[in-house]
Amino acid sequence: MSAAIFTQRGAPVEKQRAACIDYALGQHWPVLAIVPYWHPDDAVTLAKTGRIDHVVAAFDSKAVQQLAADVDGDAQVIVVHPTPRVIEPPKHKLGTLGELILRWFRNGKTVKEIAADVDGDTDDVRAILRRYGENPGRSS
Repeated sequence: MSAAIFTQRGAPVEKQRAACIDYALGQHWPVLAIVPYWHPDDAVTLAKTGRIDHVVAAFDSKAVQQLAADVDGDAQVIVVHPTPRVIEPPKHKLGTLGELILRWFRNGKTVKEIAADVDGDTDDVRAILRRYGENPGRSS
């Protein structure tokens, strides 16, 4: 188990670090990184690559809520003030058909499989994926 500390704008950084380090050490977690508010993507990368299991922040905020969504369960996001608690990532909604196609594609389904599942054409599926910034391959 390891942690990163996420410092936020609007409060003294030293107080945030101290509170987070005290909490992490109390849990016997080594602190691998201190992530500043202008680079939350560093914490996401550390979580997604398995380098950390926890992101500790001093207080809850919109930035912490967004971080929990971005980490999406790859690490726990914990705020320590006023009492320690885990910030749960938001539950995924089904979303639009395009978002569903995108999730399927990113989870390894082929364009042909997706087209069969939605009873559609592979050209239409490729066009949707391109709109979402993906490169689904040939354009036939």
